[in-house]
Amino acid sequence: MVKSTWPFQEICANLRNLQTKEQDVLYPSFFSLAPALQCHETLAKPNYARYFFNTDQFVGFVSMSSGGDTVTIDYELDGAGGNPISFKNCDDVKKTPATDVATHQYHLWRLMQINCKAVTMWHNAIAGTRCHWPAAFDHAFIAGLPATAIPDLGGSSLDGRKGLLKDAEPALETSTIDSHSTKAILSGDLAITYVLMGRGDFDHNGTEDILLRLDWNITTAFGKGFSLLLLSKPSVSAAAEVVWRDG
Repeated sequence: MVKSTWPFQEICANLRNLQTKEQDVLYPSFFSLAPALQCHETLAKPNYARYFFNTDQFVGFVSMSSGGDTVTIDYELDGAGGNPISFKNCDDVKKTPATDVATHQYHLWRLMQINCKAVTMWHNAIAGTRCHWPAAFDHAFIAGLPATAIPDLGGSSLDGRKGLLKDAEPALETSTIDSHSTKAILSGDLAITYVLMGRGDFDHNGTEDILLRLDWNITTAFGKGFSLLLLSKPSVSAAAEVVWRDG
């Protein structure tokens, strides 16, 4: 076998230096199109650490600073009093209580709240140096999530859910929407679109974590909403864990 003389470690180090927030937000395609270039110790690793925020799934998104600390949006909701409410940034979103929004658009208010919380969390994250997540955001990725990676519907909806999602949901069905979104049908007529909102080291321990937004609805009854989950995966063989949630 002929050994490669390609300076892999040097190139990987240079790529890490180039992989800034600005590049991942505005120019993610380079890293998306090079899945074989896995910047770990060897090419046998399953994935590479990435620093990424999904602006495509940010409703009303206009622009964002390279560090994610300033987000410009352009969106309106119907006010409870009949007048429209204009949102130009996340400060506008955060200072608007749900009671100011027309009831029929509460779910959109909730979506904006979740998105702004996600970008704030990502702004405080750093680039990871290790990644143990599967490369593709597909059925296997979703099936391998914790059994608790569902919205908290109140009561005992999360009680007794052990192991992986595929263990708790043996009839799990999924369909890939795009590289960052996969729809799943679970028991109880619960439909969830899992949206990868961000990747990075959120707890600053060197290992990449992920932010998932769960866009859910009950297919046979009234009820829909949005949840935000932060998940960690300490090693390739370790099960993923939900370490924080909103909803």
